[in-house]
Amino acid sequence: MKQTFAVVVERAPNGYGAYAPDLPASFVAAGTLEGAFRGAREALASCLRLFAEMGDRLPRPRPETAPALERANRTAAGGSADPGVRILLAEIGPDDAPPSPRPLRPPTPPAPPDRRETFAVVFEFGDGGCGAYCPDLPGCVSIGDTGREARESMRAGLADFVQCLVDDGEPIPMKRLSAEAALAAHHREYGTADSPPEEGRLFAEPITVEVRPPRPGARRRRELWRDAHRRRIEFEERASPTAPLAPGASRRDAWAAVFETAADGVTAQVPDLPACRAEGGSPEVARARLRDAIAEHLERRREAEGAIPLPRRTPTRALARHHRECAEYGLEVPDPDATVEMIRVEVTAPSIACAS
Repeated sequence: MKQTFAVVVERAPNGYGAYAPDLPASFVAAGTLEGAFRGAREALASCLRLFAEMGDRLPRPRPETAPALERANRTAAGGSADPGVRILLAEIGPDDAPPSPRPLRPPTPPAPPDRRETFAVVFEFGDGGCGAYCPDLPGCVSIGDTGREARESMRAGLADFVQCLVDDGEPIPMKRLSAEAALAAHHREYGTADSPPEEGRLFAEPITVEVRPPRPGARRRRELWRDAHRRRIEFEERASPTAPLAPGASRRDAWAAVFETAADGVTAQVPDLPACRAEGGSPEVARARLRDAIAEHLERRREAEGAIPLPRRTPTRALARHHRECAEYGLEVPDPDATVEMIRVEVTAPSIACAS
């Protein structure tokens, strides 16, 4: 079954990068536009074939992606706002994948039967809800508005985390903390032993998950994602320009920022500066806080590197990155109300200040 995906091709000083925002593991870099688009098509098809081989549901292209990117890349007169970006459509299916360098289903010995493993999980309630983590599996965390939501999310996260270890051939930790030991370790780590929390606000309990045999193709699919992630980081690092800023000098820049509106306020972020995020009850408040965050970030970069980054992404590229991040975080549909605007700041040394 073929599906139509939007493919974003970005031009940089050292070549072209191409990927489908709906499937970030498709990122490739090449010296020509045609080569980048062809590579993205092949990577897309390879990912889809791995999904099919594993029996997983094929990722569905989100209809909002292509129109939103096309609108962002059009001027009022109908021309191309960013000639360095092209939005192309690719009709792809699992059968379009090129021959794999290695079999997707290598011969394997009979799989061991399913088994169960138990891990201690620490739960802590706060003003914003409930958070949970597993001390035996660093990085395995979850949050929820209620304890029940955090527990169910943690159960699913534990199962996925352990299954990834099995698929990659990594050992599952055998020496594990009990619930009591996990809670004691939390007290030692965060210094709460001398000030016991309120009743029921902090506790630990065991969670049992099923561990299934390794899934065919799962390791190969994650390798594709990791390779694509590495190539994307290298491409963006080479394409990110910096410039020294002499004392007393100033420059006026414009940064593309993505604004998302939710029931509890507005969130703003600058894709060119991933550390720059801000929240506020209104777009005006979020915009002012974001401008302050940009100033602080540029000051740190100037002190550490002797130069500051220059804006690279246009509104189209910023929105494309936003769609890609939505897919990476597992969101089926990106926020249709997300908007992109240019934040104009005046940068002055030696003490960097950003003025509208």
